[in-house]
Amino acid sequence: MARILTLWALALTATIGSSGSQFNQDIPPDHARIYGVVIQFSSKFANSGACKQNPCWALVAVRNVKGYGSGFRGALSPGDTISVKFSSTLLPTQTLFPERTNHLPGLGVNDEFSGDLKQQIDLLSQSDSYEISDYEKMN
Repeated sequence: MARILTLWALALTATIGSSGSQFNQDIPPDHARIYGVVIQFSSKFANSGACKQNPCWALVAVRNVKGYGSGFRGALSPGDTISVKFSSTLLPTQTLFPERTNHLPGLGVNDEFSGDLKQQIDLLSQSDSYEISDYEKMN
């Protein structure tokens, strides 16, 4: 019984990030809910889709981590700078995706936002990449 409690305590500890945020059932698996600010756009473009001709990647400064979904590996801390792909581009979605029901206003440099950051692990390089589908602009 003590061994089970110890394993449970270790698993719980592993889900707590340095900001004190814990596993949250409202956050999708492999996601972190963050509050961040766009520092700069990246010149990276995709081979196809909306990101072929529109900005989708940006450097983001993490301001706060509100929590993690199950399976999120590691932890993010306020002050971390990460490269993020915005799957709906960084532009307003009204003209790019007219079929969307919840349009996004677009983000620029120094814009603050809140969103669920999906973590994807590149098995070859053993590095993490991050993607945001929807966000809420804060300023």
